Amino acid sequence: LELMLQITRSLGAATDLQELLEVIVDAGMRMLDAERGSVFLYDPKAKELFSVVATAAAAIRFSIDKGIAGAAARSMQVINVPDAYADERFNQEIDRKTGFRTRNILSCPLTGYDGELTGVLQLLNKKQGPFTAYDQQLAEALGSQAGVALQRARLIEHYIEKQRMSRDLEIAKDIQHNLLPHEDPTVPGYQIASDFEPCDETGGDCYDFLLLPQDRLMFMLGDATGHGVGPA
Repeated sequence: LELMLQITRSLGAATDLQELLEVIVDAGMRMLDAERGSVFLYDPKAKELFSVVATAAAAIRFSIDKGIAGAAARSMQVINVPDAYADERFNQEIDRKTGFRTRNILSCPLTGYDGELTGVLQLLNKKQGPFTAYDQQLAEALGSQAGVALQRARLIEHYIEKQRMSRDLEIAKDIQHNLLPHEDPTVPGYQIASDFEPCDETGGDCYDFLLLPQDRLMFMLGDATGHGVGPA
């Protein structure tokens, strides 16, 4: 109980997504006495799981139709595999590449406050024997708390990124307007007026006036393909 309270406080104190993912993995390994752990985030558009943090492992991405973690994601149930090599869903290629020997696996779906899947926590090799039914209950308790914290962190990260992009666009807009002529030239016999209004926050189009000798005027116009941040 004391460990669960510590973990709950740690989940609430995590300030960014990466830190939170590390807290979730560490919490799962400590609670269930596992050798390794990974968190797979869920991409609902691609229907894929992808790892952002994994202890002593490289990042991977795969469909939820594959693997034991995928089975946990599809069923929204904890999957307890006492013998990894006896389960046809287990991808033995990862062990061959890393040299690690997976004995048993516990995969737990992480769900948000609305019950939607946010990710999967996967733990490998309980240090003493296989994972138990009690371990599954602990994983479910952790999964519900971690899933809500993960959902909150991703929403905050999305909001911060949106705010950063908005600031960057405003800066780009100011820079672009400062590159344009601040006043129209005066040419005897002509009335010259100009205006610039991009379709989006900013764009790549530009124009300028050059006064040449003998009262001549050159008007330059640049038309970038497309509109928005890319052409800019």
